[in-house]
Amino acid sequence: MSRYVKNVRSASIALGPTEERGAALWVGYDLDGVDDDLSHLGLIKVDHDAGAARYGVTTFVRADPEALGIEGKR
Repeated sequence: MSRYVKNVRSASIALGPTEERGAALWVGYDLDGVDDDLSHLGLIKVDHDAGAARYGVTTFVRADPEALGIEGKR
């Protein structure tokens, strides 16, 4: 199983005039049977804890690779 993160959107919400705009929202996926470079799908492979922390991801969802558009990886 490999872990990947993906930026699903950038938020443009500000709570006040000094808030930083354009905050990213990252999600983490555990993918069984996948160990490839999936950057063309917007997925970045990360080390289990150290790499994910860089993106602010603390939990991962086990996902079916085909549901994410990754065919023939099972």
